[in-house]
Amino acid sequence: MYSSASNSSRNDPSELKILQDILEHGKISTVFQPIVSLKSGNIHGYEALSRGPEQMESPDQLFSVARKYSKLWELEHLCRRKALENAQILNLHGCIFLNISPDIINDPKLLEGMTAESIARYGFNVSDIIIEITEKSALQDYKDYESTINRYKAQGYSIAIDDAGSGYSGLKLIADVRPHYVKLDMDIIRDVDRDKFKLALIKSFKDFCGATGIKLVAEGIETAQELETLIEIGIHYGQGYFLQRPQPIPSNIDSDILQFILEMQESQQQIYQQRPSNIAIKHISRKMTLCSITKQGTYK
Repeated sequence: MYSSASNSSRNDPSELKILQDILEHGKISTVFQPIVSLKSGNIHGYEALSRGPEQMESPDQLFSVARKYSKLWELEHLCRRKALENAQILNLHGCIFLNISPDIINDPKLLEGMTAESIARYGFNVSDIIIEITEKSALQDYKDYESTINRYKAQGYSIAIDDAGSGYSGLKLIADVRPHYVKLDMDIIRDVDRDKFKLALIKSFKDFCGATGIKLVAEGIETAQELETLIEIGIHYGQGYFLQRPQPIPSNIDSDILQFILEMQESQQQIYQQRPSNIAIKHISRKMTLCSITKQGTYK
């Protein structure tokens, strides 16, 4: 994810020099954050996040400067290439979520560079790649945008709407694009275990996605209580620091968290089957696991 913050009107030669050096020498690193099934605890895929060198490490600053000097296409192309190269080196399995800015999604060069052949060079199929577009930016031409998205779908790419609930376009973007994934913004997820309004909102998203076949991803999970509530609601996938921070070399999901997810799912199944005698025992066990994970404080 990266910001679409407004550009400064005043040029800074030093930042332009740093940007040019990044582009010329490929000074982009990639970190990967797993997207975890809240049904099985398995890793469904990874979001690839780009980082610049020390002088311009922040993604917000990096992409803001690129936008300012009309180098957004070049930077995004480099970030995608590095992400796929690193994913291939690490032999990552599952889907790879790649961020693409709405500012360049209609650029013909992007479509030309995202062919099945170009993806195959890195050991992936088009079906492995999820094009992640943010809702935060206002779109000027929905018709062209929708047409472009449909061309990507026709090639076999899946589409994810990132930061849903945070931007200008709201439900219109989801209705027009008809994505395969919707990623709920972390601000909506925060404190969902204590906020009845957010709880109701997320439940409505879940019902909508269930009716339309869209997969729902909760972003920014930071506590065991948020995770517990999201599993109870029936959210498909989760992402956030509590599950695992973005890392250059991602690891397996912690065994305590995996056990917690599986126990929660077993309890949910028993609730559906209306077996209250078993629910009580598992509920106590799950609460003990929850307390154990929370006290460790490792994932916050």
